[in-house]
Amino acid sequence: MSYGDCIESLFAGFRLIGTSVNTSLCAVADDRRQIYGIQFHSEVAHTSRGGEMLRAFLFEVAGLSPS
Repeated sequence: MSYGDCIESLFAGFRLIGTSVNTSLCAVADDRRQIYGIQFHSEVAHTSRGGEMLRAFLFEVAGLSPS
């Protein structure tokens, strides 16, 4: 995480599912509650297909409508 943001510890029920060169905690999961999280900067120019990922999450996963 190039901006210095980092996850320092996990909440109860979460487990680590991903790391990166810059941080040891960047993807987490709570399978029982079906909650998943990932830390990355999708909005920056060097994130390939970042806008596409955001749109897919908002409109396909979260079920929002573009308005």
